[in-house]
Amino acid sequence: MRGSLRALVGFGLCAAAVAQTYRSQIEHPITRYQISARLDPAAKTVQGHYTLTWWNHTEDTIPDLYLHLYLNAYKNLESTFMREAKADSTSGYEDWAGKPERERFGWIDVTRLQVEGADLTPAMTFVQPDDANRSDQTVVRVLLPRSIPPHGTVQVAVHFQAKLPRVFFRTGYDNDYFLIAQWFPKIGVYEAAGERGRKQGGWNCHQFHTSTEFYPDFGVYDAELTAPSNYVVGATGYLRGTRQEGGMSVHHYYQEDVPDFAWTASPRFIKINRKFDWRSEVKPAEIAAWKRILQMSEEQIALRDVEVTLLLQPDQRRNEERYFRAAFNAIKFYGLWYGRYPFDTLTLVNSQRNSNTGGMEYPTFVTVSGSFWPGDSSLDPEMVTVHEFGHNFWAIMVSNNEFEEAWLDEGFNTYSTRRVLEAAYGTRYHYEHVLGFPVPAMPWFLVRPPFFPFSGLGAIPLGGYF
Repeated sequence: MRGSLRALVGFGLCAAAVAQTYRSQIEHPITRYQISARLDPAAKTVQGHYTLTWWNHTEDTIPDLYLHLYLNAYKNLESTFMREAKADSTSGYEDWAGKPERERFGWIDVTRLQVEGADLTPAMTFVQPDDANRSDQTVVRVLLPRSIPPHGTVQVAVHFQAKLPRVFFRTGYDNDYFLIAQWFPKIGVYEAAGERGRKQGGWNCHQFHTSTEFYPDFGVYDAELTAPSNYVVGATGYLRGTRQEGGMSVHHYYQEDVPDFAWTASPRFIKINRKFDWRSEVKPAEIAAWKRILQMSEEQIALRDVEVTLLLQPDQRRNEERYFRAAFNAIKFYGLWYGRYPFDTLTLVNSQRNSNTGGMEYPTFVTVSGSFWPGDSSLDPEMVTVHEFGHNFWAIMVSNNEFEEAWLDEGFNTYSTRRVLEAAYGTRYHYEHVLGFPVPAMPWFLVRPPFFPFSGLGAIPLGGYF
C-alpha cells in the first residue's frame, strides 16, 4: 500500500507540473474556431463553415498553413489509412468493404478557403509528409501570399462539405446514428526549433493512420450545430442554448482550453442529466487523507461539481446506473490523485451496438459501450467508461503528441484506470473467462492468441492479479 501511495503522489506531482504547462499554453489560445455546421441525415453530409484565428506562438516567420482533412482517409481504397486497414485483420475493414459503395465512402471537400479576405482555394495542394502516397489526401498545404510574422495572427475562413462514411473506425454513421469526429479541416501544429526536439521549426501535421491518434493545439471552440429537431445532439463543451428554425434545431456549444471538438446525433438517444456533487461523493476522511499525503490545503484538494450527460441507447437502459457510477468514480479518483477535472461538463455517448465507435475520447466528450446484458460481477461497462474519461487527463490536458507518443498517454491512463477500478470496485470484483471457466481477475491487458490452433478462445487476460 505504501508503494502504491508513493506512486500516486508521484503521478499527482507530475500532473501538477503538467497543469502549469497547460495553463501557460491557454493564456493565449493558439486556435479560435467559430464554427457553423448542418447535418443532413438523409444525405449523410455535414455542410459547414468556420472562421479560425490562429496565433503564431514562435519567433519564426511562417509562409504557409497545413490542414488535416481526416475524412479523406475514407475517400478511396488507396489512402494510407485504407492500405493499413486492409492489412489489419482486426480493423473491421472486411465487413466495411462489403457494404454498397454508395454507403461506405466518405470525404471532405474544401469549397472555399480565404486568408485575410483573399481566396486561396486554388493555392491548396495535397501533401503526403509520411509516405509520399499520392492517393492520400488527408493533409493539405496552403502557401500564403504574406507570411505570418513572429507572434502574429492570421484569420482563415473555410467553407467545406463533408460526406460521412459508414462507420467502422471512430467516425461516421450507422443508419440514423452519427458520431461526427475528425470532421472539419483542422489546422496542424507548428513547432519551433527546440520544441519536442525539433532541429528547425516546421509543421507537425501527419497523414491519418489506423494505428495512431491525434496531435492538436489548445484552443476555443464556439460551435452552432444544426440537426433535425427530432434528433438528440451532444457535443464537446457546454450547451449555451438551442433555438428552432423550422423543423431544425440549432444547438450552440462552447468550450475553452481544449484541443478538439466532436459531436453526435441520433433520434433514439435517451438523454439523462445528473450532477456529480463532489461534496457528496468524496468523504471528509478522504479529503483529510490526501491533505496529509500531498501536503496541500483543503481548497487545493477540493474537486468541482460536474454536469454529466448520458446519451443512452434504448437497449442499454439497464446499464444507466452503472455508466453514471463509473463516471462519478472516475471524476472522484482522478480528481483526488491528479488534480480536479477542470471542466463543467462531461458527456457520455453510449455508442450504437456494432458501430465500432465505442471507446474513444474527446475533450469533455467520450464514447462508451457495454454488453447487452453484462454480468453483475464484471467491469463491463465500467472499464471503458473510466478509461475514456481518463484520457481527458492523459493526453488531453497533458497534451502529449498522441500520434508520435501514443504509448505515453495510454501507459499512464491504463495504469490510472486500473487503480480507479481497484479503488472503486475491489481487486476481485471482475471475472474473466479462461477456457470457459470464470476466473477472478483484474487484467492489465488482453492478448489475442494466434488464429490457429486457438481459434475461438478470444482474448486471454495476461499481467493481471488472479
